[in-house]
Amino acid sequence: MCHPLTGPRAKNSSLKKEFGSKNISRHLVVWQKDLGRGNYGRVYLATFRNTQVAVKEALGPQTTKESIDEAKLLSQLSHPRILCLLGICCEPNTEPLLIITEFMPKGSLLDFLKTEEGKAFSIDDLIKILSQICEGMAYLEEHKVVHNDLRAANVLVDEDNSVRVADFGLAKILRCDNRDINIRLRFKNLYPLNHSKYGQKWLFAKTQTVYVSHMKKVMKLMVA
Repeated sequence: MCHPLTGPRAKNSSLKKEFGSKNISRHLVVWQKDLGRGNYGRVYLATFRNTQVAVKEALGPQTTKESIDEAKLLSQLSHPRILCLLGICCEPNTEPLLIITEFMPKGSLLDFLKTEEGKAFSIDDLIKILSQICEGMAYLEEHKVVHNDLRAANVLVDEDNSVRVADFGLAKILRCDNRDINIRLRFKNLYPLNHSKYGQKWLFAKTQTVYVSHMKKVMKLMVA
């Protein structure tokens, strides 16, 4: 089920050394069905050692580089509220790079809130999920990682309705100190502060607005 690359990648020796035990033999990953597809490649559901996993298949040099950077960052993170990297497939060199993560069966939080189950969530349920997102973001800030693309579409929902912060393709490790940025701000121009802890907090606030809107709908139903 693989797609040919436009050209071979660079040698894999450095990748094998960097990811160590997370290097997975390609034949152990068994495709089940496609979950999404685009110019970047595709994401599909697969099984790995009798466990359902999500697989991102990278196509093209730029997408492959971005996927490797994302996998490197994920490999350094370990928290119940951060999507877990299970491994990568980088061999043979002529096949697309595969990034394997845990599978979240209920999809993105954005889509989940539109389902009948999501619409039926109480205020307490929503606050619990928001608290879990806070835990994940606090962990990232503690480790000086800026997500850069936090939104409901990049928060994934597990079978038990717990959530994980996901999609670290734009994430960066913050290598500057904690001095305040001396810059004149306008509300509409806050998003360009990405690649900083300030931008991360702005994106978190934007994610919260999805919840506030949903909570208002729930409250209206409760008092109707």
